[in-house]
Amino acid sequence: MLDGISAFLAITGFYAASLCLLRSYIKTSFDQNIHFRLLLSFIAWALSTGLRSIILVWGYSTNASLFSVYALNGAVGAILLVLSWPALKECRQRTGIFKLPQLGNKEKVILAFIIFVLMLYLYRVTIPWSDYDETLFYGYVSKLIAGGRTMADMIRQDGPIGFVRSQLVQCWDGQLYRLVNDTYLIRFDRLINFLFCGAGIFAFLRLMRVSRFWALCGAAAFFSTPELSYLALSLKVDAVVMLFELAAFLSLIMAVVIFWQDPKSRQNLKSAFVLSTAALFLSAFAFGSRFSGIISMVLCLGFCIYFLTKLTQRPFASFGISGVLFIFFMFIASPGYWVNWILYHNPIYPTKPFWPFQGGEYVYSMDSWKQYNIVGLPQGILQVYLIFALGSGLELLAKALPILNHLPMAAIRTQSMGWPNPLVFRNF
Repeated sequence: MLDGISAFLAITGFYAASLCLLRSYIKTSFDQNIHFRLLLSFIAWALSTGLRSIILVWGYSTNASLFSVYALNGAVGAILLVLSWPALKECRQRTGIFKLPQLGNKEKVILAFIIFVLMLYLYRVTIPWSDYDETLFYGYVSKLIAGGRTMADMIRQDGPIGFVRSQLVQCWDGQLYRLVNDTYLIRFDRLINFLFCGAGIFAFLRLMRVSRFWALCGAAAFFSTPELSYLALSLKVDAVVMLFELAAFLSLIMAVVIFWQDPKSRQNLKSAFVLSTAALFLSAFAFGSRFSGIISMVLCLGFCIYFLTKLTQRPFASFGISGVLFIFFMFIASPGYWVNWILYHNPIYPTKPFWPFQGGEYVYSMDSWKQYNIVGLPQGILQVYLIFALGSGLELLAKALPILNHLPMAAIRTQSMGWPNPLVFRNF
């Protein structure tokens, strides 16, 4: 009973608070635009997806009991829901009742196709899966967390390989797993995320003055992408990382659009800075789920510095404030990296994740890092360098430009799986 109440309050409370904050601090000429409100709803959902996992992942990383973690998460959600309720009622009164637009015949056909595809996805939610990710890795870790296992338990009982990392997504999946003792609710949660992504794409295209028919075609193309037909409902973290990073990138683009409407308007600058800060937070959640999120974090940091500099006219102060936000968001969204730093003096321990069909070497301590040093870089600089390199997917660039393997710096050697994944760096 506590698990269900806590999950419901966390979902509704964090979403309501995220939506109210975005609507309160973002004031633009788009305020009364239904598509802009839909885009803000998508960004708020992505933010709430990460926010409701923070307490859970910190409980997992600090070996707290499930009862205390779920109770605290539900209590915070309830408080946020109560605080947000007046603002939600005010927004409802101000925006009025939403009415469905009149659709043309071509638009009805595309909408019917989207509904048909989504019904297939809904059917797939109910089908038991037995692939590797469900039974031996992502689903397995979520099941262990649902049973009360913590990071310390993982290290002690299963060994650190593959488990010493931030389990931001799996901690929330674990709570959903406990409710039905199966993965059905996890996949249904993935489906809701997928729906919000499609709605966000449609809203963004409409804001960019794309016709409704072609915006629906864009959403239909997204929903029917073959690769996503598997990843969208899989227990892989890929679909959730996509949610975070898609919301972050759309936030950045809208921040630029709002800024260029009137670059001298302080209100537009404030709205652009709020959106870029939200994008930075979303990227931190992506980093808490997978290394590759660090790249989007750096991109969002650059926009935060730019908009804050324009707003305050103080470049050094803006750089410092944005840097503090960068470190703070990374800290609260990725406790596993900090625990690694304390336990192993290595934030990305092990260097490679556990892929049973993929070769690789692991770095177990700071002493082992010396053989991976790059042209004598100090250890502190090397750590920062490797964090960025591991999330950048540079193995793809190395394959495209073989000349990189002949440079006097470190060679890039990896068995790539075709998308950005952690690498092994060696010296010649």
